[in-house]
Amino acid sequence: MKTSYLLQGVNLLSSIIMLVLILAYLDPGRYLQWVLFSTISGGLIQLEGSMSVMMTRFISRAPAVGGSGALPRAAATARVVYHRFAFSCGLAMLLGGGAYLAAVNDGRFSPGWLYEWAIYCAAFIAFYSFAHYACLLIALEKTQRYATIALVSRIVSVVASVALVVAGFGMLGMVTGVALAFGIGGLAYQRAGRAALSQLMRDHPADPVLPRPVFATSTIFIHAGFVFGSYFLYRAALLLAAATSADTAFQASFGLALQIFALVVMIALVPLNMRVAPLVAAVSSSNRSLISREAATLGIYVNLVFIVTAALLVAFAGAVDHILPSHGASLPPRIVLIEMSFAFLVEINILVFVNVLLAAQKFRFVLDYYLSAATGIVLGIVAWRLGLAFHHALVLVPASVQAVFALPAIIHHVRRESGISFGEYARDFWLHLLLVLRHPIKVGLAFR
Repeated sequence: MKTSYLLQGVNLLSSIIMLVLILAYLDPGRYLQWVLFSTISGGLIQLEGSMSVMMTRFISRAPAVGGSGALPRAAATARVVYHRFAFSCGLAMLLGGGAYLAAVNDGRFSPGWLYEWAIYCAAFIAFYSFAHYACLLIALEKTQRYATIALVSRIVSVVASVALVVAGFGMLGMVTGVALAFGIGGLAYQRAGRAALSQLMRDHPADPVLPRPVFATSTIFIHAGFVFGSYFLYRAALLLAAATSADTAFQASFGLALQIFALVVMIALVPLNMRVAPLVAAVSSSNRSLISREAATLGIYVNLVFIVTAALLVAFAGAVDHILPSHGASLPPRIVLIEMSFAFLVEINILVFVNVLLAAQKFRFVLDYYLSAATGIVLGIVAWRLGLAFHHALVLVPASVQAVFALPAIIHHVRRESGISFGEYARDFWLHLLLVLRHPIKVGLAFR
């Protein structure tokens, strides 16, 4: 558990270090190139994250369906699924992303950007070819081993990237650092996963007579609809800006704001990551009051952390801009930061309720979310074409649609699936907020 918390802290710290590094050593054109690289690959990361959740559950439930002998067969299924995912989605990222980058590049990227993109994509394909072993470790409750490998891989990525960029390799150094970390992490997961499975099978001999568990691939696409849509809801604006304008400074500024808010959201979601197990237990109990209290507890901490962090960012935006060692990329005007704060505040509250539905294995909300997100983006593009400022159109308009349509729709799904109403949630939210305000240290220490 301590290693898992340490991993969260290292992920946050390394993200900050990488942000400072690329701002210090890359000009706006190269910085935009890196932001576009990471934005496009982020879609693949979100898809894999969705698949990882479903695959881990599939592997962990396999023995209940087919006995101990079902475990290696489930692991073999996971290997096939991940290999297909790695090569099909990785190839799509290589070709589709490469075509997009070629279309938006007008000399702003590094001369060898195509080779850098190929190395970057190859690293993802190679890593995800071994990522099913990470699912296996989690399913076998080897979370300490999993977190340790992830921690070492993240540190290698930062150290290698910093060393290579400082040595003058620029973007090539960035992608090489990522590739090196992926290679080490993938091989370590393979070795640890095989060892854990072998040990388990020695302790529990296989029973070959029970039926083979079947992996429901459709669950990946259902869950991926949410994570993919939520990821690109505002990042689509960056891709659109890069494709329709040659204003590198504006695009780099917008990309910088998105990266910083990604850090703010990462900080805000730490309480959510810490309370996944209690939330699942509450939902499994079918106790309405317990579900409401657990959801409200999550809502309190996620909102408090986000609001405080975002408020500090907006209030001290000038100081942050001055501290960051930028060679051209600077934070956008304060009004844009306020609009982004509102947008991501809506999204993290949606995520609180979505986690209740995910714990209950209910996915009907995905269609409502996807329709709302798509409508918001389309209306934003229309408003921009009609003359509304880009950031108002592509941030404020989608955020407003999400607040008016997606959030109430998902709350309705929670009421229908778990029985708790928004009134019950709001009551528990208010009661716990008063408790936090009266005894912040005592309540904070009790939260774990």
